[in-house]
Amino acid sequence: MEFAEKQISGCEDKILELMIGLENEEKSLKVAEAELKTEAADVEKEKAEARVRTAEDESFWPGLREARRAALRRGLQRIGSL
Repeated sequence: MEFAEKQISGCEDKILELMIGLENEEKSLKVAEAELKTEAADVEKEKAEARVRTAEDESFWPGLREARRAALRRGLQRIGSL
């Protein structure tokens, strides 16, 4: 009888340890999920900023390309007039 009670007590202690460990793991999981959510928001913010910069760059390049072509034409016209 005493042996069985010790076995039961040992099992109960093990269950309690596992429950405490599970609680700690759940807390860690919640912290990790919150950090992931924050990082995901930061990534989305950076992606939005990159889209804006890309749009600005894409609108800049055609104007630069046209200005370069015009300068080349003027240069060619000067050479042709020599």
